[in-house]
Amino acid sequence: MATYLIGFEGRDGNRPYEQVREAMDARGGTRILETLWGLESDDDAATLRDWLHSLMSDEDAIFVIAVKPGCHWATRHVKISVNDWLKTRV
Repeated sequence: MATYLIGFEGRDGNRPYEQVREAMDARGGTRILETLWGLESDDDAATLRDWLHSLMSDEDAIFVIAVKPGCHWATRHVKISVNDWLKTRV
């Protein structure tokens, strides 16, 4: 299972945040920022991108990247639970 950071941006005036939030919650995602999520998945990045695309408009931007233990990271003013999630996976 891989750990991913997934970001998205609604660009057509439609903000699909609620629909994506529900879908990410259903898959066990962790909301890091408004439109940045952490997710563990057996899917590859392209499959996750395509899954999100199915929930959004063609104009919307999607970013998916796998992160691995040992990657350097830093946060400021995020929930303690987010830092805990990151500490155990990255």
